Amino acid sequence: MWKGDIDVTALNVKINILSASVDALSSSVTALSASVTSLVATAGATAADKQLLDSMPPGAIGMWPFDRIQSEPVAHIPNILNRTPPPAGILTPASRMFSSALFYKYLATATDDALTDPYGGTEASYLNISAGGFIERNPAITLPAGTYTLALSCIRNDATDQQFCLTKDGAVTKSSPFTVSNTWLNTIGTRPAYTFTIASSTSLALGICAIDGSTPAKIGALSFDLFRGAADLGPSRPCDHLILSTLNSVTAYAAGELALAGKYGIIQRPTAITPATWTIQALIKLPGAIINGSNPILTKAQSYAAFTVDQINAGLPRWVDGTVAIDRAYAANPYSGIYQYDNFVDMVGRGYHLLTVKYDGTTREIWVDDFMLFHDEWAFTTPSLRDFGFNCTALNSGMSTGNWSYSGALAFWDRALSQAEIEKSFWVQKYHALVNGQMLDQTVDRVMVVNGDSISGGNGATTWPFLYASHDNPAVWGSVWSFFGSQFNHAVTRSVQINKGIPTNRAGRKFIYVIPIGTNVDPAYPDAATFVAALKAHCVAQRALGWIPVICTLLPGDGLTAFNVIRNAVNTDMRANTAAYGNAYLIDFAADLQMGPDNSRTLYPTLWADAVHPSNAGYVIMEGIARPVLNGI
Repeated sequence: MWKGDIDVTALNVKINILSASVDALSSSVTALSASVTSLVATAGATAADKQLLDSMPPGAIGMWPFDRIQSEPVAHIPNILNRTPPPAGILTPASRMFSSALFYKYLATATDDALTDPYGGTEASYLNISAGGFIERNPAITLPAGTYTLALSCIRNDATDQQFCLTKDGAVTKSSPFTVSNTWLNTIGTRPAYTFTIASSTSLALGICAIDGSTPAKIGALSFDLFRGAADLGPSRPCDHLILSTLNSVTAYAAGELALAGKYGIIQRPTAITPATWTIQALIKLPGAIINGSNPILTKAQSYAAFTVDQINAGLPRWVDGTVAIDRAYAANPYSGIYQYDNFVDMVGRGYHLLTVKYDGTTREIWVDDFMLFHDEWAFTTPSLRDFGFNCTALNSGMSTGNWSYSGALAFWDRALSQAEIEKSFWVQKYHALVNGQMLDQTVDRVMVVNGDSISGGNGATTWPFLYASHDNPAVWGSVWSFFGSQFNHAVTRSVQINKGIPTNRAGRKFIYVIPIGTNVDPAYPDAATFVAALKAHCVAQRALGWIPVICTLLPGDGLTAFNVIRNAVNTDMRANTAAYGNAYLIDFAADLQMGPDNSRTLYPTLWADAVHPSNAGYVIMEGIARPVLNGI
């Protein structure tokens, strides 16, 4: 017999249980979907990739391990945070390229980012080629014997259809004329393609040209690609991969080390990013000296056309004749903030070291391994970043001639890493290199900071710290936080930032803090006792933080009678009481019989550039005095 009241109650219970089960199943499906999405995002990543990602500071938006080098379809390293396939083209980049100095223009102009492209962006370039004109790749590209295909994605940029030719040798040899209308030709089989064969290795000026001496061409252009073989493989697109070479080959590479010689690297992102803060790292070594060269180590640009020497040097470090430097305009009031003039890091033959450059929205810093060498309070005016390059010399003159070797991983974050995170990433990068048979050199175990005024830094690479850099033994890496007009209280202010760079792990390494002050102790310290007390307190504080203080006797000022009285009293105290200055080492410049007398400028005018600054000859004497002291630490 049917008992509705009992059965309905039981049924309700079962329905509630089933509903709960459905909810649980829904949650499981959602979790599974998230897992699948995550799995797809990292599909193809190796266990080593995942271990690297788990070990490095979180939040990276790009990471390119050099042991993941791939040769096809172009030499590239996949971004292990982005599984998008690499572009098929051999010539890179695919867009925003024509106005760069990689193309020579005769009776022609090019404007990048000038037209809406077929993908909805604005990356297309406007080419205006006059009658008889051409746009060619410069310098020429040397290709081995074989068959090749040039292909161009294009559209007319005029009221009438336009004609042009493709050329392999600067308009000497031309393809048949191509005609473009107001519809983009951007797919295989529709876009203009020119196939040619060369019998031997040949230097070629690949380009786009007018059909004759009387017919101009106004066209929009996007991808301009070169392929091996007699086929257009399709327009290449920027896809967040590191492209290492212009040809389908890999340069010297073994066990995680990529040596770029005559090559450059470029990371193309599909869209611009505008991070308020960022950090970029590279594990690098410099096998041989770069003579009379400016060789950027890492660089950034919003577009490929911006890879000029000025842009390269504006934000990230470059190698200049034995010095790691960053160029910038002088601050309006450098005494009110932190100012660093230059630094010296001789990396020639000293193995791999991790270079980290970070920007926190207002300041930039350079770190070598786990210590900071550079800090500058200067904000970028254009934080929008699109393409990244590295190891370039001067792309405005064509192909680069790189000198650096890379190992570990190139990494990029859209935030400023903390000191602890930089220290962590250093050890991760070291481990990653060791696994691939690359050693991080540890012989540079001395770091020196010079924090003074113009006598030690304001006159640039001729001042005594830079002269010492080529005579350091044991090797020392250092930076000069000195600037003309700087007073002792400015040096104390700068030390706040300097101290942020001293690493947590200092075992086996020496951190040397040199504080040379010239005539700029007055008016902040109007008498010897006041200055001595302040200098002693500062040196003691620096010693407590892990620095080895080095004090320097003061040189004379021509005609500065009151100052010379103070400086002689200060020098006497320094010589008698080095222990009171935090057990400091003493560089006794003033004890020199030529540089030390109050009237040295009158007695030895060739040793002085002006009333207070030594000449080159004077700095040579000063370096000779400082060298045995510093080498003995």
